[in-house]
Amino acid sequence: MGAGFIGLEAASSATALGAQVTILEALDAPLAGVLGSQLGRWFADLHRAKGATVLLRTHVEGVRGRRRVRALDLADGRRVACDHVLVGVGVDPDTRWLEGAGLDKGGVPVDPQGHTAAPDVYAAGDAALAYEPALARHLRTDHWEAAARQGVAAARAMLGLEPVRTPLPSFWSDQHGVRIQYVGRAGEADRIAIDGDPGDLDFEASFTKGGVPVAALLVGRPRALADARRRVQAGLDSLIPRQEAQP
Repeated sequence: MGAGFIGLEAASSATALGAQVTILEALDAPLAGVLGSQLGRWFADLHRAKGATVLLRTHVEGVRGRRRVRALDLADGRRVACDHVLVGVGVDPDTRWLEGAGLDKGGVPVDPQGHTAAPDVYAAGDAALAYEPALARHLRTDHWEAAARQGVAAARAMLGLEPVRTPLPSFWSDQHGVRIQYVGRAGEADRIAIDGDPGDLDFEASFTKGGVPVAALLVGRPRALADARRRVQAGLDSLIPRQEAQP
């Protein structure tokens, strides 16, 4: 249940081990909320080609079984028999405790070094809304890599060390023996261009905003990541307002 990266990676491993796999997704394509429907459909086709069943635009309405799950009843009337169920449908940070401190439970705004509006108070990870200069707003990045980097930046600030540049959001995934890498902020794009052949599992998807690179997805091209990272970083840097407002 859930065709994000966690669900798809688990489906890939289970398929490779010989299990009969069914992937359930409420959106019209896997990862549509992150990469858009065009690339989401490529992920669906990849898993179908490897033997998985991919059911889209549906959700679970009921569970059958007593001591263990035997079947799932879907909203569209279908029933999926199963021996095991893995649920990977996203997370919400546990930030309700912020209300007791008089803060917005949605998160704590911080600058790139983790400073909050309160002197000598820092925040990092899921509780933090980090300032993105290129977008001129605070954003949460729900990924362990971002939390680790934010923690390092905050620690350096506490110690009075020179700040280091915040790396671009990125992640990687291995599915059906293919290395998939992503860098940037695809949600800001207004156009996607494909270089290579998705059918051969060897391509790059370039996300642009007004012709400026803001993200890239690499499939089967691990050596191209450094160049893609440079292009996306330069593109996002060019979007930073000349008179940048203070976070």
